[in-house]
Amino acid sequence: MDVFIKYYEASKDDQEAVWEYSTDTLRVWFESKKNEASLRYRGKQQSKWGEWDDVMHATSHYDSIWFDSGENAVRGYFFENNDFYKLIGASSNKTLRTYFLNEDLKISGLLYERIPTQNSISEKHMKPIVEWALVNDSVEITELYPDNEFVPSAENALRWKKLLARYSNK
Repeated sequence: MDVFIKYYEASKDDQEAVWEYSTDTLRVWFESKKNEASLRYRGKQQSKWGEWDDVMHATSHYDSIWFDSGENAVRGYFFENNDFYKLIGASSNKTLRTYFLNEDLKISGLLYERIPTQNSISEKHMKPIVEWALVNDSVEITELYPDNEFVPSAENALRWKKLLARYSNK
């Protein structure tokens, strides 16, 4: 559990410091380990979601954490918030995260699982925005939200902020 606390505290202030508590290649899954993992490498630029989080001023805090000896992992419930949630009128999002440890007690993998009943982005938030954008800037919304999926990047986070500012001033 100690390695997780150090990793988590380091992640708030210094993204390079997290590598002290994790393997040089970190596997990251979303929703299920059955999905293909994305890889994060020590010394490489952060992921597209990391870029998005920086622009959107993402924050998170844990509600509760525990050690899962069967998985050799630290698990916990986290609340995430960011500018995007605020701009669309949504509350923080709750996720279950699992930090997998290797035999050296370094974090080697991370699984993010949304909790559907407590996922703040819903159709009620997105539908009016998408409907407005389809009329007022169909090219932009089609590029930013194809097939109702986000395309994460720093550039797209900035584009979303501009689009949402226009939406709120309609």
